[in-house]
Amino acid sequence: MPRSPLAFPTALFLFALASTVARAEETPSLQGPWVGVTLSTSSAFDAGIREPGLNQSTVEYGGSVGLGVRAGYDFLSFAGAYAELQADIHYTSFGGGLRLMTPTRTLRAGLTAGLRFLPENPTLPFFTAGLLAEVRPWEHLGFGLEVGRAWPLKDEVTRDQQGSTPQRTLTLDEGPLRVLAGLTWYF
Repeated sequence: MPRSPLAFPTALFLFALASTVARAEETPSLQGPWVGVTLSTSSAFDAGIREPGLNQSTVEYGGSVGLGVRAGYDFLSFAGAYAELQADIHYTSFGGGLRLMTPTRTLRAGLTAGLRFLPENPTLPFFTAGLLAEVRPWEHLGFGLEVGRAWPLKDEVTRDQQGSTPQRTLTLDEGPLRVLAGLTWYF
């Protein structure tokens, strides 16, 4: 039986088309790397300053608005790790942590916990925890909202004397409340 010269290319095309359609119906994994940008606002918090020979004074770290970047890796469909850098009007902070998310595709909710550092002189360390909600209308793009709170890891942080700069001790009673809105790209 004679075969048409177009039979093989047509069969190859139909096979490739069927493979693509079958792959499109597979559920993509919720695991893997991601990056995002955030817009945040932080509440004000107070710190006490004590220097030798001076009375203790209070300095207020004012409420702030800023932009940041986050990158992470979801090593399970419901758990991942992240690192962030946030540049606010009054200060810059960096940190990282873990997040637990519902393993659902389009609407996700979860918890975050981690460490955040304000590199003042001296660096102020905080433990952070938050609630996270995310909408993923497309496979690779998510819109998120997070509300978090920070608590000082140490009640007192001391900067050692360096040359003519005197020793300074900061006392911390509380940390900032933070609200973040973000846009995340999942690879």
